[in-house]
Amino acid sequence: MLRFVSFVQDENFFPLIHTHKREELISGIWSFKERISRKIENDNLFYFFNDALIDIDISNFEIDKAYFKDGHFLFAVTKKEKDFLKLDREEFSGYFILANYIGDYMLNIGAMIKKDFAMFFEEEKENIASSYDDFSLIGSNTSLFIHYRADILDGVIFDTTNGPIIVDEYAKIAPFTYIEGPTYIGKGAKIDGAKIRGNCYIGRVCKIAGEIEDSVFLPFSNKHHDGFIGHSYIGSWVNLGALTTNSDLKNNYGIVKIHKNASDLFDTKSIKIGAFIGDHVKTGIGTLLNTGTVIGTGALLYGGGMFPKYIPPFSWVSPYKFAEYDIDKFIKTEKT
Repeated sequence: MLRFVSFVQDENFFPLIHTHKREELISGIWSFKERISRKIENDNLFYFFNDALIDIDISNFEIDKAYFKDGHFLFAVTKKEKDFLKLDREEFSGYFILANYIGDYMLNIGAMIKKDFAMFFEEEKENIASSYDDFSLIGSNTSLFIHYRADILDGVIFDTTNGPIIVDEYAKIAPFTYIEGPTYIGKGAKIDGAKIRGNCYIGRVCKIAGEIEDSVFLPFSNKHHDGFIGHSYIGSWVNLGALTTNSDLKNNYGIVKIHKNASDLFDTKSIKIGAFIGDHVKTGIGTLLNTGTVIGTGALLYGGGMFPKYIPPFSWVSPYKFAEYDIDKFIKTEKT
C-alpha cells in the first residue's frame, strides 16, 4: 500500500502544484507513483515515500526503518500503518533522484525515458508494430517502439542515436516530422510537421508542431503552430497560439532564477531553463516568453510581444496591462 508524504515547499513547484500531486508529475514515461507501483509487489506492506522523489532503488531495505539521506526523508516500509518518523533512522546509500523544484522533472526527462524504456517495452511488446518500413530511421530499431495502432505517415524521420523513441497507441505522426530520442509520444497525440529534438514527453491527445526540445507537455495541451518551446514544463489544457516562443538561455549564459511567487526567486543553478506553465493557460499569437518565465494556472496572455517573467494565476495579461480573469468567463471557456 502506497503512501506519499510532503517535505518540500509547495512554492518550489509552482505553478503545477496547484493542480497536480507531486508524485503524479511526469518525469520519464511515467510519474513516480506509476513507476514505483510497477516495482512493488502486493505484499500487504505499507510503503511511505517522499512525494518529491522522481526515482529510487528500493531493492534492499529493512522493514520498520526510515531511510534518510543528508537529512531528507526518502522512504520507509512498515507492516502496519504507523508514524514512520518514529522509526529507527538509517542513512540511505542507494540510488535515488529527489526533485528540489519543478524544473527537476524537466531536467531528468530524457534520462528517465531511457531508464523506463525496458520496462515499458516488456509490458507492451505484444502491441509493437510488425513493420517499420513506412518511414526513415536513423539509429537502432531496438530503441524504437511504435504501437501497431499508431499512424505513421510518409516523410517521417525517427532518430534513436541518443535514446529510445516511443509512439503510443492511436498517436498520429504527420509528414515532415523529425523526432529525436529520448522521446515519448502519448496515446492519441498528433505530431504535425514538428521538429522534436529529444528529451521530450508529449502527453496523450496533445497536438504539437513547430520546434520543441527538453520539454514536457502534460495531456490535452496544444502547440499546433510554429514557434519554439525548450527546457519547459507545460501543464494540461494549455493552448499556445501561433509563434509562441520561449527563451531557454540568457544572453550572458548566466544562471537562471525563477519566481516562486510575485517576490521570491529560486536559484535553479542551471543555464538552460525555459518556461513553467500551469494548467488551462492560453497564449495569443506572437507571445514571447523570457528565460525562466512562470505562468500561473488559468492565465490568459494576449497582444503579442515580450511578457513579464512572472504571471499570477487567473490573470488576463498583455505586455502592458494586468487584470484579473473574470472567473465566469474562465469557466465558460474551459467548458468549451
